[in-house]
Amino acid sequence: MDTSVISFGTDGWRATLDTFTDERLRVIGQAVADYLADEGHDAPVIVGYDARETSEGFAESLAAVLAGNGFDVLLPERDCPTPLVAYAVADRGLSGALMVTASHNPPEYNGVKFIPADGAPALPAVTDAIADRLADPTLLPESERGAVRTVDVVTPHAERARELVDADLSGMTVVHDAMHGSGRGVVDELLRSAGAEVVSVRGERDPTFGGTPPEPSTEHLGPLVDAVDAESEVADDEAGDDGTAGDEAGSDESDDLDDDRERVEIGTLSEAVGDAVRIDGEVVGVRQTGGPTVFEVRDETGVVDVAAFVEPGVRAYPDVEVGDAVRV
Repeated sequence: MDTSVISFGTDGWRATLDTFTDERLRVIGQAVADYLADEGHDAPVIVGYDARETSEGFAESLAAVLAGNGFDVLLPERDCPTPLVAYAVADRGLSGALMVTASHNPPEYNGVKFIPADGAPALPAVTDAIADRLADPTLLPESERGAVRTVDVVTPHAERARELVDADLSGMTVVHDAMHGSGRGVVDELLRSAGAEVVSVRGERDPTFGGTPPEPSTEHLGPLVDAVDAESEVADDEAGDDGTAGDEAGSDESDDLDDDRERVEIGTLSEAVGDAVRIDGEVVGVRQTGGPTVFEVRDETGVVDVAAFVEPGVRAYPDVEVGDAVRV
């Protein structure tokens, strides 16, 4: 089998289904199992999946490989947004996660991303280490294999989100466009729990996404635009990890930063892995990924990608533009 087609980009691999096969996916599952074992992890692993037709089956294949290597495996009760899986990793103290999703790509694609034990996106050093371990599955005897069980990942994430953002949306009407993806029954229900009246658009699961890519860009939001006659609007991508909001309020939390942290130059960040440090620089680029919004920050020594999180699995959306001076 040709594994040279497996190339990790933003913390994972995506391809059309003629290339993204169960056989290649099981090779990745073995690589992740070997990586976790080599790093000394023995806690359970969660395998999430999106609403695509093939995703649940792919997740079950990954679960079988991980369990075959001795890891207990958690499977969500339903397809779910990526941030819920990332939060489950941190909240439950798991070894990590695999998420079967092609995010905003068309239905003929699928993909898989690895989420480390901290719940944050995997750094290139981690995905490179996994890529170096690609190999056919080697499973333990039946008696030594881990168990696979299903869990609810929606409720714990919603409860934590409400704790962090104690919002009262009573009297507000929000039009939510799930684009037939995994945000349905998650984002809209969270808004309702905060008191909002929610009008759902494309809120049914459809693995073909109604014939358009599940990307919340202007050309794909016609049904949402047509439905908006209220004060706010929210749209998800298929995996529920990209979004567009009509009413947003940014917050400046710069006053809360600990200025006593040692400032390091971006060019020397690789020497400070695991340390609590700060960087100062200028935002020179902003790009949307299948995961968080990524800001390119530059100082006199180099450029680094930065993504903002309130905590693992809970993204922050700072009001930052190209040209801004930032401290991280």
